[in-house]
Amino acid sequence: MVELRKFPRFKIAYSSTKTQKWGTAIQTSGSGKVRTLTNRIYPQWLISCKIPALTNEEQNELLGFVALGRGAFTPFLWWDHEHHHEDKAQLPMITPGIYQAVMRIGGYAQPVSYIEKVTVFIDGQKQAENAYTVSNGRIRFSTSPPGGAVITATYDYWWKVMLQSDSIAVEQLNANLAKTQTIKLVSVE
Repeated sequence: MVELRKFPRFKIAYSSTKTQKWGTAIQTSGSGKVRTLTNRIYPQWLISCKIPALTNEEQNELLGFVALGRGAFTPFLWWDHEHHHEDKAQLPMITPGIYQAVMRIGGYAQPVSYIEKVTVFIDGQKQAENAYTVSNGRIRFSTSPPGGAVITATYDYWWKVMLQSDSIAVEQLNANLAKTQTIKLVSVE
């Protein structure tokens, strides 16, 4: 897998909106019966955000980041200021010895593909870092945990996204202060 670049984390406040999209088709018959259909296992997340203050250096970093990714051409990792950390999340098993990291929002859990600062527990016991590897949001043990063991982990995660459109706009406010227009991102798998 190609290593994804991380969207710059500026030392400023973000103003953002998240929209969950399932692409559900709804059919209503003449009698009023409703039939629904979606082909999505997980929702598509639409993130709209503005960066209200950028120094010239940060502005250049942002514009360079977008240019290096050729606009919407290349997916990247997004640090969401509200949803980015799991504390002792119970992990679903993919196959014996391999577990999937998830993000939990309310009672809902969705796989994530990039995690860092990982601490893993088997039945509440912290595991040595050399007992497992982390890749593509999956935790692989060198020796499979015993059957029935509860695997939990604490970690930070990044969202895999791309620009919804092929451009980004920055407005210069004064000599060393700029802000972005709305940046629209869409989650990708």
